[in-house]
Amino acid sequence: MGINVGGNQPPDFESLKRAQSASSPDVAELLFGTYKKKVQIKKGRVRDVCAGLAEIAGSLGETNDEELYGEEMTEDLFEALKIVEKRQKKKKNNSN
Repeated sequence: MGINVGGNQPPDFESLKRAQSASSPDVAELLFGTYKKKVQIKKGRVRDVCAGLAEIAGSLGETNDEELYGEEMTEDLFEALKIVEKRQKKKKNNSN
């Protein structure tokens, strides 16, 4: 499942519903923008993106170990997404 930002393609609500029912520690749920749309980001998707970025970093000479670089970036990004998720839930609970 990709994130469609500003595209002409409508979101796939069925896959979002399935993803919501399959809640796990490898899924971060975020509320984006003014449309208040909840989006689940799976760790596997973050890992795929980070692997591609690690490959670019390796070609630019930023790292000698692309695999380790990608794994560390995945963990850092997913940890940041989890922090945002917790803040959003706390903010939601405080506004009620």
